Amino acid sequence: MEAKMTTSEFLLVFRNTSWHKDLSPKEIQQNMARFTEWFERLNNAGLFKGGGPLAHNGKTLAGRNAVTDGPFAESKEAIAGFFLIRADNLEQAVEVAKDCPGLQFGQTVEVRAMVPEPFELQIAREKMADLQTNPQHSPIGRFATVNGLKMYYEIHGSGRPLILLHGGGSTIMSTFGRILPELARKHQVIAVELQAHGHTPDIDRPLSFEQDADDVAALLKQLRIEKADLMGFSNGGTTCLQIALRHPERVNKLVLASTTYKRDGMQPGFWEGMQNASLADMPRPLKEAYLEANPDPNGLRAMFERDVARMMAFKDISDADIHAIQAPALVLNGDAEVVRAEHALELAHALPHAKLAILPGGHGEYIGEICTEDKENGTPAFVTEMIEAFLK
Repeated sequence: MEAKMTTSEFLLVFRNTSWHKDLSPKEIQQNMARFTEWFERLNNAGLFKGGGPLAHNGKTLAGRNAVTDGPFAESKEAIAGFFLIRADNLEQAVEVAKDCPGLQFGQTVEVRAMVPEPFELQIAREKMADLQTNPQHSPIGRFATVNGLKMYYEIHGSGRPLILLHGGGSTIMSTFGRILPELARKHQVIAVELQAHGHTPDIDRPLSFEQDADDVAALLKQLRIEKADLMGFSNGGTTCLQIALRHPERVNKLVLASTTYKRDGMQPGFWEGMQNASLADMPRPLKEAYLEANPDPNGLRAMFERDVARMMAFKDISDADIHAIQAPALVLNGDAEVVRAEHALELAHALPHAKLAILPGGHGEYIGEICTEDKENGTPAFVTEMIEAFLK
């Protein structure tokens, strides 16, 4: 083989780890010698980049840089080895594979074109490596089985219970990380991650605000909390409204931050954008926050798709239903965000016992949500004091 200028990388996946089963030791040695000769020709031609044969347990049999983990680790029992090669195109890579002596003694060789690793997978790998080398960084929390869902929650502080419900595409920390420590100074904060979000896995059922409400109510019952204050941000605020409608006996006071109860509460163009949304559009801080809680890119995609489907299926809550909510409420909203300030005013008017605060900034900036650009903004501290005063 002649060395050539190459532009692409291809992975040769060798399968059938039991090729040697019916061979004598001498025959095995001869076949391995043929394989070594092929490998040396490949290496001398400048086409070899990495890899090598594997044993059943992933240990190197020959070559260097054996691939023992990554996207093929789950199939290790069926894989004899990996070679990463350079080639001009797929056709040349296939020709290299055809020359492999493994084909002569029962192996199959699969050729895969390598593509740049997705951002989500990079973050997941980094997180898994961190968990392996720094186990003290593992998340600390609890799980409760509610309505068939293994729901993750955390308890911080002591005092009258305050339930925190995060926004769409979010986790406890991405929504409330900035203000949670202060809230926990005077309350028993119970922060929840809802279906398919953060540490809480997805299950085979539709995602809806009504179902989220029932899950939270079931958690409160399991924790023997008869009544609690609730704070929800964005989608979490809509879930708070559903809890107040479906389980009013569980609600003491409501803090509704950037909360939507009608489709026209969103800025013009929101629904058109949601209809065409892709995971690539999701803000990077939210992706990183999810993968910090659960380093699984497939889980990230599932959460994103679930949230989009839930929003597209969202139906207005009637003014009559909102007016039936008797719990005192504090309605918070930014003056330059995706939820219209006028909608926050409408919500505050529809609720019979509500106060309203319109604050400067975008979606969640007033509580220091993770996408906030100005990390030194003092508004979250002010808003926390306002929430404390309301909850007294």
